[in-house]
Amino acid sequence: MIFTDTPYARFNGNPACRNIHKTAYFILTKCAELLAFTYPGHQVINFGDACPLSGNCSGHPDGAHSGRHSAAIDMDYMTIEGANTTQSRKVSKGPLDIIWKDGKLVNFDWKRNFIFWRLLYTVHPKIKIAVDTRIFDFVKKEVQRNYGVFEANCLAYYLQPDSRPEFNHDTHCHIRFQL
Repeated sequence: MIFTDTPYARFNGNPACRNIHKTAYFILTKCAELLAFTYPGHQVINFGDACPLSGNCSGHPDGAHSGRHSAAIDMDYMTIEGANTTQSRKVSKGPLDIIWKDGKLVNFDWKRNFIFWRLLYTVHPKIKIAVDTRIFDFVKKEVQRNYGVFEANCLAYYLQPDSRPEFNHDTHCHIRFQL
């Protein structure tokens, strides 16, 4: 199906890559709605490239967004200030939100990102979310400090760190549903 905007989730990627599996879309938008009720007044979540109807979103390594009914999509990280736009925009023309300064995370809303990822995992336990290794380490440390060792160790079930620069997971995460 074609990703259409809701009051809680907005497609902000390559217009040709709006195709996403209907179950993945339903889970994403319902979890975004739940998050909005938990944190009223915050900006919508920006989603980026899913997949084109032709089968492969150009410019993505290793077929990361391939298949006519892809269950993979990019998501901008949620920020403390700004519009949650941490990756280059193809649709909206607003400024990018900076989450890195001198190699350290700034303006990164770890709690909202974590709660959203945890919601996704709760609804769909086969989900895999790829993030930059430094973001993984930061979130794990904060989760352990705020929720305990058990919850921090549970991150490994759904959150996957990676350090390959060609994936650009320092500016967005990659969500893959195993449907």
